[in-house]
Amino acid sequence: MKPSFATTFILCLLSLVPSLSHAQTSLAAFTGREVVEVRFKGADIPSSERGDLLPQREGQGLAPGAVRDGIRNLYRTGRFKRVNVFARESGSGVILLYEITGRQYLSRVLFEGNLSIRDGELLSRTDLSPSEELSEERLFENARKVLDYYVRRGFLDPEVTFRVESDAMNRQVVVFQVREGPVGFVSDVLLEGNPGMSRVKLLSVIASMPGERLDERTLRRDVEKITGFYKDGFFLTPTVKYSVGPDPGMDGGMIVTFFLERGPFYRLEIFTTGLDSREADRVRKRVERALRKVTGIREAMESAEKQVVSRFHGMGYPFAAVTWEESQSPSETLINMTLDAGDRVFIESIRVGGIQGITEDQARDLLGLQPDSPFIRANLETGVRNLEEFYYRKGFLTAGISVEPLELQPSGDGRQVVNVGVAVREGGQSLIGNLEIRSDLWDPTKYLEITGLRGGDPYFPEAVQEAREDILTWLSSMGHLYANVAISEPERREENVVDLFLSIEEGPLVKLGRIIITGNENVKSEIIRLALDLDEGEVLTLEKILKAQERLYDLGVMNSVEAELVNPGEPAERKDLIVTVSERHRYVVGFKVGYGSEDKFRGEAAVTHRNVGGKARSLTLRGKKSTIESRTSLLYRHPWFSSRPIDFSASLSDVVEERESYSRDAYAASLDFTRKMSERTEVGLGYVFEGLRLFDVSPGARLSPDDEGKTDVAAMIWEIIYDSRDDILDPWSGLLADFRLEAASRGLGSAAEYLKYELASHRYFFLGKGTVLAGLLRLGFATPYGQSEEVIISKRFFLGGQNSVRGYALDGLGPKDAEGDPIGGDLMVNGNVEIRFPLVRTFGGVCFLDSGSVWFRRGGEGFHLRSSMGAGLRWSSPIGPLSLDYGYKLNPDPEDPDDRYRWHLSIGHAF
Repeated sequence: MKPSFATTFILCLLSLVPSLSHAQTSLAAFTGREVVEVRFKGADIPSSERGDLLPQREGQGLAPGAVRDGIRNLYRTGRFKRVNVFARESGSGVILLYEITGRQYLSRVLFEGNLSIRDGELLSRTDLSPSEELSEERLFENARKVLDYYVRRGFLDPEVTFRVESDAMNRQVVVFQVREGPVGFVSDVLLEGNPGMSRVKLLSVIASMPGERLDERTLRRDVEKITGFYKDGFFLTPTVKYSVGPDPGMDGGMIVTFFLERGPFYRLEIFTTGLDSREADRVRKRVERALRKVTGIREAMESAEKQVVSRFHGMGYPFAAVTWEESQSPSETLINMTLDAGDRVFIESIRVGGIQGITEDQARDLLGLQPDSPFIRANLETGVRNLEEFYYRKGFLTAGISVEPLELQPSGDGRQVVNVGVAVREGGQSLIGNLEIRSDLWDPTKYLEITGLRGGDPYFPEAVQEAREDILTWLSSMGHLYANVAISEPERREENVVDLFLSIEEGPLVKLGRIIITGNENVKSEIIRLALDLDEGEVLTLEKILKAQERLYDLGVMNSVEAELVNPGEPAERKDLIVTVSERHRYVVGFKVGYGSEDKFRGEAAVTHRNVGGKARSLTLRGKKSTIESRTSLLYRHPWFSSRPIDFSASLSDVVEERESYSRDAYAASLDFTRKMSERTEVGLGYVFEGLRLFDVSPGARLSPDDEGKTDVAAMIWEIIYDSRDDILDPWSGLLADFRLEAASRGLGSAAEYLKYELASHRYFFLGKGTVLAGLLRLGFATPYGQSEEVIISKRFFLGGQNSVRGYALDGLGPKDAEGDPIGGDLMVNGNVEIRFPLVRTFGGVCFLDSGSVWFRRGGEGFHLRSSMGAGLRWSSPIGPLSLDYGYKLNPDPEDPDDRYRWHLSIGHAF
């Protein structure tokens, strides 16, 4: 009898049961058997990651726990949707099969058919994130956003569809296909409402002219322009709208209709008392600007009043007040503003009473008030808060400070003065009594040393909490990431004496388990692990994790790096670390333009591949051009060279440089190795070869045959750099020291032989209130040896210019030939001191003194220290400080007495 369909179906299910049962029990059944092979089905796992993610290895006995740990690690990477592991017998061992279903993550978004709008502009309209797991709903949503953007840009009938492709790494590439269709254009512009302007005037204000392409961005800007036009005419509450409709008489034409209501005209009258005309004019401009800027008239008046009153209070007019009056007529609304500045008040004396724990001079310093200075109530309030904070941190927890009633009185010179009286009620001082620390691991005296707490010290709660945080920070730096510090205060033995009991539980010493990397798309995990520089089993600290994150950022290929312990809330002696990264774009194109007083207009263009081979190696092609130098270079950078923390770079370049006393044309190749020895110190070793041609050399500057014509120069360079500056572009504190030794010899392939030593030390001191004292000392010594009699001209020292002695032109300080051209020297000293201080907003000023000398050890001009002084202006722009300096020679060269000063314009500080 032929079996029925149901019977057949049940038999098939029963036939599957044994295999399913075997799959579930196979791991336990083969426990301890040698794993002879590990296979992968579905998504693959790179061989470089298998050892870190999968504890179960080939050649080891099968351990179900290790397999389960591997499954958890795979899920933690976030790259896999489902992981199943099966085992089957193979001879004397076991074969493990990982069946893995990978998540389909977004890799890239591409566009096709977009002829009028750039890819980047369309991409900015989407919200698809890298490494996002996509759904059709998300793709339809983003296609609609792209379509809406086309409509807003004036396209009449656009279409946007999408398709999904897979790249070589099984990640999704979303391609939006665009059919733009025809573009609408403005066929006419109409006016409605009460515009108060003609159509001709409107067309002179807006950019959406008849015949122009219809673009909603332009229309929105037109609304802003019309609104600004009305407000400039003091129609402060205009209504400006627009609508767009098809033009039935013109194919593709769109009629733009502006609905304009300019609203009432406002006339502002300002009355002031006690102000001169110049200050009154400042007030008028400030009020007019506020009225034009704020939308609502009431909000505008409040904003103007707040600005004006605050300004006068800050100038010492404590009774300054503003009143408003409004009156309306058929043609206008009149706003009368009356500013009564009142008398300017000065401080005659400052008296502090009720103090015992400090002197009156100390109290006055904390208040920050000075006799004969303008009385500013906000400064008095700040001073009182400073005094209260001081007492609180001294343990006077109930101290109260009050200001005596202020009474104005005239002084002998006719000014209004006030005597400031401050009364202090100190109360009792709270002190730490007995301080007991219990710890099972460390000596309590160690914790006392960390916190600095002692019996008899002032007691206030914040100090105890700061001590607790200090202990936890120190323990975390030792690897006790789950330490706990409990603080209790037993009943007080006597008034104002607080006994403290600190119970410290250090918790386990945490060691690093496995590192699980997720989020990387193009950067290989092996270079990430190298940069992390963390070893399994080492003691883990928060500082090590932060430093590892910094090293990942230093690769130059990461947008973000996050490192987090697995199950961070659960203490354990061994913790896995999940490192989640997001990558920067692999390719970057950059352009720079600028101007300097020495090299005039300059420009630079570069294209960089940041991630060659997926190992954070970069390749940059760069071109630079100015009136002094033209340079084309190709630079290759390899971080973690040979799997060590060594930064290797190689470059090829072609340089043409024109100086006053010589010109050079060189092609060069260099190799550089740099290693960071500590957080602030790095050492470098390099080799450079220059195929050098010197020409247009001043006759007096030619000291040897190598100074003109073709000369090969090859040198080894050793360098040590110490850098503790707080900022690279605009430092306020720290030290930058650089020692460099350059040695060229025939054994390296050089025709010229020389030794060159350079030492530079930059020092920065923050003096407070944005003021910085900066200093520079540079020393240089060069000497020929072997078959060279003089140091080649391109390797001599030159001084003068915006980065050395600013009273002189570029290379203008030091020995010169008969024609007045600089010839350089083999000894150099240069010292600079400048004070940088803020002026207003993003502008600052400098005052400087520069000195220096260049000379030859034998013959020629000897040591003559030349100096210049001057001042400059700094603007903190988004690209760094822009500098304008004026330098004046203090002791010019007697042969050149007329050229006494120089202007220098550049980007960045002089040093």
